[in-house]
Amino acid sequence: DPEKSKINLETQISEEWSYDGDRSLKYVASLIGWGGFWLFDDHTKLLDVTDCNGFSVVINASQPTRGAQFSIMTDKGWLLSKEVDIQSGVHRYTVEVAYPNESWGAGSSEEKIKFSKVGGLIFYIPYDPTKTYYFDSLSYVHVDADSVVEV
Repeated sequence: DPEKSKINLETQISEEWSYDGDRSLKYVASLIGWGGFWLFDDHTKLLDVTDCNGFSVVINASQPTRGAQFSIMTDKGWLLSKEVDIQSGVHRYTVEVAYPNESWGAGSSEEKIKFSKVGGLIFYIPYDPTKTYYFDSLSYVHVDADSVVEV
């Protein structure tokens, strides 16, 4: 059923590349400048996680980019990361997402917030239609320090 595999927010399931299976989430930096996905069709439904403040994901980037940011829908509202530089090639990114996202109505604060439920992940990558990104192996984790590791 095509409706069941439909993903909003300018992303698509792709069989062109995968890190740990046969599919990944493909994103081309579009005119709107952001993309992402929901974990469930019902946008009010949240997945239980334990004592998290970030996520880990493998990204295959066609070219490097500076200043990407990530936002996660949580039981504490939308939480935002600091800016992250994405390197070309295949790397695992572990990113703290712990700051209230004022542009999504959560207010602004330097106070870090932990979460125990997640519903979606949105990424803000500067517009450049020549760049393609594949996201795979997503997990929600407790982050001690942001890191990028070649895989």
